[in-house]
Amino acid sequence: MHENPLAVGAVAVAAGTAIGLALPSTRFESEYIGETGERLVERVEDVARDALGRVQDAAKQMAPEGQQGQQGQQPPA
Repeated sequence: MHENPLAVGAVAVAAGTAIGLALPSTRFESEYIGETGERLVERVEDVARDALGRVQDAAKQMAPEGQQGQQGQQPPA
């Protein structure tokens, strides 16, 4: 977490976006935004999925490096 704060921030943004998109829309949104809003939501979902995938890939690549550096080290007494 301390080694890559940008990845943590990206995951937080992606998680917040996913939660926001999972919430049901209001009647006001449906009436006034309608189809344009639906297209926008679809685009945002695609971008969020892509960003989350990139962050997950980066985290997987970094995990072995962090684990290798910790091997052979003894915890502080």
